[in-house]
Amino acid sequence: MRSFVSALMLLLSTSFGYSQLCGNSVVPPATINGVNITSVSTGSVFSYLTAYTSCGIYTTPANSVWLGSGGAFTYTLNFSQ
Repeated sequence: MRSFVSALMLLLSTSFGYSQLCGNSVVPPATINGVNITSVSTGSVFSYLTAYTSCGIYTTPANSVWLGSGGAFTYTLNFSQ
């Protein structure tokens, strides 16, 4: 059990685990290198209307989404050229 807890703590303290929490994001609708990105959602999907800074240095863009905080949801990304 002790080795499991130690391995878990090591995994959570690495930059890989940290990078999953804070990073750059793309908020649909957007176009990147000629690819259009849109989204469709139902259920527990909420938008942050204004940008905010998290983790000290990362800015989350306006209209970012928070998925599943209030229950079931679907969130579909659509890509087209």
